[in-house]
Amino acid sequence: MLASAWSLAGPRWSRRAAATRRTHRPAVVDTLGRFLDRPILDLTTLEGRYDIWFPITPEEDMPMMVGSAVNAGITLPPQALQLLDGPAIGSVVDGLKAVGLLLQARKAPLDMLVVDSIERTPTEN
Repeated sequence: MLASAWSLAGPRWSRRAAATRRTHRPAVVDTLGRFLDRPILDLTTLEGRYDIWFPITPEEDMPMMVGSAVNAGITLPPQALQLLDGPAIGSVVDGLKAVGLLLQARKAPLDMLVVDSIERTPTEN
């Protein structure tokens, strides 16, 4: 899984579209991963910077925002989490396909950190 920092000309998401301007591929991958329900593995060998724009449907907008909040560790009420059962990410897949990128679901090895338990040790004030 690739991780990267935001660039000044990095990806921007609005209520109607996803857009990047002169953005490196790792920044696009990192940003997409925040909004989708699973990590994104970059299997391309592309170099350089890219301008990408594609529309986001109103039906997909709110589920993507809720997914982003969940991925960031924010606790949401059950009503908001129900939005995750909504429409798929068709406009994202179609938008990426329009610029020559393919988003495919597949199984792949992934490093994960698992915490079995945590004990809180009292400290004196």
